Amino acid sequence: MGAVHAAMAATSSDARRKAFKGFRVDSGDLAELGKWCLEFFEANGLYALRPNLTGDLDVQKLKRIVKEFPEAAGFGIGTKLSSEVKNVAGVIFKACMIDGRPTLKASNSLDKTTLPGSMQVFRGIDSEGNYVEDVTGLDDEQVQIPGAVMVERLLHPFWENGQHSAIPSIEKQKAFVADQMRRFPDLHNYPTRLSDRLAKLRDDLTEQMRADNSGWESVLKLPEEMPDELVQAK
Repeated sequence: MGAVHAAMAATSSDARRKAFKGFRVDSGDLAELGKWCLEFFEANGLYALRPNLTGDLDVQKLKRIVKEFPEAAGFGIGTKLSSEVKNVAGVIFKACMIDGRPTLKASNSLDKTTLPGSMQVFRGIDSEGNYVEDVTGLDDEQVQIPGAVMVERLLHPFWENGQHSAIPSIEKQKAFVADQMRRFPDLHNYPTRLSDRLAKLRDDLTEQMRADNSGWESVLKLPEEMPDELVQAK
C-alpha cells in the first residue's frame, strides 16, 4: 500500500506532483516490485521518477537487478559495504510509541511486523536459579510464567537526565555472560513468546492500519500484471 499512498499524495495537487521525484523499494523481489511501482506511477501520470532500491544488497544481487530492471537509478548499500565479516546482524530501529500512543510498522509478513508500545522482557527463574522462559510484553503488565518462582524484568533505563548508567569493565562483562550461559538449561531451545496483551495490541493495530477508506480504487489505475507478492497481500 505504500505506493498507493504515495500516488494519492502526489496526485492531490500540482505542487505535490512536481515535488514527487522518486521512490524506494526495500523488501521482496526488488527488481520485480521496482518495475511494477514504476509502471504504476506512470499509469497515474507520474513520470521521470527515480527508482531507488535497498535491502541487504551485494554485488551479485546488484548485477541481477540491473539486468532485470535497468531503469533502477539508485541503490542503498550499507551493511555489505561497511562490514568486513561474512555474517552480519542487520539492526533497524522503528518507533513503537508516538506522542504516548503505541504504533508499529505493519507488513504482509508477521516476521517483519514490529511490536508496538512501551515493552518489557520478563524472564522466569526457577527455584534453582535457572532460567525457564522469556516473555516479551507491555511494561505495565504483570506476567506469570509456569515453573518460575520469580519473574525478573530485564529492561532498565540506560540514559536518563543526560547521564548514562555505569558501564562495567570487560572482565566483569565476561564474567556476567559466563554466569548467564550456565543458567540456561538448553540455550538453543530456550522458550520465548509474546504476552497475550502485546500480541493482541499488535494484531489490532495491524488490522486498523490495513483498513483503507481512502477510496483509491476509484482514483488510481493499476497495471494489468501484478507481482505475486502483491496478489498474495490482497
